[in-house]
Parts: sequence; structure tokens; C-alpha cells
Amino acid sequence: NFDQTGVNIVPGSQWTQAEKGSSRVEITALGDKRQITITVAGTLSGTLLPFQALYEGKTERCHPSADFPEGFDFWHTPNYWANSDTCCIRFITKIILPYICATRKDL
Repeated sequence: NFDQTGVNIVPGSQWTQAEKGSSRVEITALGDKRQITITVAGTLSGTLLPFQALYEGKTERCHPSADFPEGFDFWHTPNYWANSDTCCIRFITKIILPYICATRKDL
């Protein structure tokens, strides 16, 4: 089973912290609406598979520079939305098939 959801790059909220008695407290990132699309999948046995993250961009320069565990898939589309290539083909070949092959090998 898998699902996709939009995730804010800069999370914002309606609360903040400040020293007691402060006269002005600004809420940061309230207007930042940039998002990525995350696709997550789980198996009947309860295994959570690595996720796929879609960023807005035309090259791999828009991908995160942080190190992630092996198996996670970072890719880009012109508008960060999933399409048939990213949702179906790429997600299956980069996430689903490696899991199936590893599970068969373990049996």
C-alpha cells in the first residue's frame, strides 16, 4: 500500500515562544508555501519502505545535500508533482522492485 502527500519544506505553525512580557512576537515561515511530494509505502508484513521525495526543479541540484540511508529516492519534476513517470515507473523500479528482490533472496 502506498500514498503521496505534500510536505512543507519550511514547517510553519500558529504558535511561537518568546520571553514573558514581550510586546511583539513574529510567527516565522507563515507565508512560505513551498512543498515537496513524499511517497511512502508499507507492506502487509509491516515493513515501511524507503520513501520517494520529489522536489521542484529541472536538475539534481535541487536535491537535498544531506546523507540518507540507502534506498531512498530523491528526484525532481518541474512542479514537484508526481506524474506517471515518477509515481509509477520510477517508484516501482527504485523502491518496490529492490524490496521484492531482497525479500525473495531472504526466503
